[in-house]
Amino acid sequence: MKGVGFLPDHRAGYFIAFLFLLCGAARLARFNVQTNPVPKNPGRPDRKYFVGLPIPAAAALVAAVVYASDSVPLTWWTLSAAWLVLLALLSFLMVSTWRYPSFKEISLTGPRSPLTVILFGALIYLIWNYSQPVLLAISSLYVATGIAIRAGGIIRRRFRPHPPRPQPAEHQVT
Repeated sequence: MKGVGFLPDHRAGYFIAFLFLLCGAARLARFNVQTNPVPKNPGRPDRKYFVGLPIPAAAALVAAVVYASDSVPLTWWTLSAAWLVLLALLSFLMVSTWRYPSFKEISLTGPRSPLTVILFGALIYLIWNYSQPVLLAISSLYVATGIAIRAGGIIRRRFRPHPPRPQPAEHQVT
């Protein structure tokens, strides 16, 4: 069966789906073969984070998109292309060294402020009553945090004042 435009058949979809699987396996293997996994960009020592997009987060975004679309197969080639771009982006983010928050410093057993309890209750209510858009928004926001952290680091480095270059000493002949 021939498709439309740049997708002549399903081979592009098969390739990107395999790439997603391969990048997930490479992400798992990366930390199993390293003896001392210290990333090149370690970040702040008081914050805990993942290096690269965690596989469950990538899978959560895939599942949230499928759930939000009521599991209806894609028929428009533009949506199919956007889906492939999303899978390719998630594949790249899994094997990247971009930082993602791990939330390991959050304690569920400690005391909570009333505002935290209200926000947590509101989140549960929203997920219960509007699960499709809320789960899609939550998973999309988490994936976007790594991109935003990386972009923020690039912008910060670009606009950081650089120390003045040392002036060469003039040679004096005596």
